[in-house]
Amino acid sequence: MLKRISEALKADASLDALFDAAGPDQPYPDGTTGATPTLGGALEDRETPRPDVAYGWTVDTDRTAEIDELIENEAGLTREEKKIIRQFYGLNLTGKTTPLKEIASRRRISSARASQIKEQALVKITAAIRRRRDLGVALHAKFLMEGC
Repeated sequence: MLKRISEALKADASLDALFDAAGPDQPYPDGTTGATPTLGGALEDRETPRPDVAYGWTVDTDRTAEIDELIENEAGLTREEKKIIRQFYGLNLTGKTTPLKEIASRRRISSARASQIKEQALVKITAAIRRRRDLGVALHAKFLMEGC
């Protein structure tokens, strides 16, 4: 038995090599039927994302956390501004954007007022981003000065 296993392990096997299923009525190991599958196809992991896709999820998660931090804490938005910004840009559980007219109707305010609130919130968010950037520049300059 050990000899047969040892001989089988010595043989080169290509991932493109074809192999047969156990029987004509049974599906292949990769779940397909029909043409004889390759070893590579049978071993393919269809559930694990490719590295470039997984990296995109990480970046998106980091960016989402950063946006949440800006909206919830750093920008100093009112409760109403937060809700309108989240609904308008789809930064909520549904992920769907909502037209300003619909937001205004739901909140029982005019479209013009909803637009004003959105614009005020954007001014505050922009200021928070500038503060964050300026702080980063100041910290970098301080680090360079201390290092010299």
